[in-house]
Amino acid sequence: MSNRRSAYNGKPKEPRVATKTKEESWTHAQESRKHKDWKSASAAYTAVLKSEPNHEDALMYRCFCYMRAGKLELADNDAFKLQQLVPERAIGYSLRGRHFCLLKQYGKASYEFQLALSLEPDLMIEKLKVWTDSIITYSLKEFNERKKDSEAGLNPSHKEFDSLRLLQNLLQQVKP
Repeated sequence: MSNRRSAYNGKPKEPRVATKTKEESWTHAQESRKHKDWKSASAAYTAVLKSEPNHEDALMYRCFCYMRAGKLELADNDAFKLQQLVPERAIGYSLRGRHFCLLKQYGKASYEFQLALSLEPDLMIEKLKVWTDSIITYSLKEFNERKKDSEAGLNPSHKEFDSLRLLQNLLQQVKP
């Protein structure tokens, strides 16, 4: 038995990327993302961010990859950093809105989406349609099922319904 202490701190490590330059890391990240290899893509975006910590696109794509990989806390960290880095742009707010949808925190999602729309309305109308349709469709289906349960005597939170209605109304405003 070894007397060596383990360096493992309980946090999962990102896979190492065997690229050397920022440009190679970027290319690797984009290719990995195209192939839906979220773990490799997020590691490559991390390599880009090591050489350029405020790279907006790398933060945005890494956030997206983290969401797809189910690493929601890491995704939220990147979205929040984008909000701080470029508060005049909608991207950080829209990513946080999507994050809150995944957590089924629809009131917070609606708030973030409203902020995104107020900053860049023309850009965000299209992005909201693309990014949230599947989440909203699933959430509304779940909402309607819970509503039926409520009518049958089961009582899910009315606050949750109100938050989802807020989000539903917001998205109906931006749909053609």
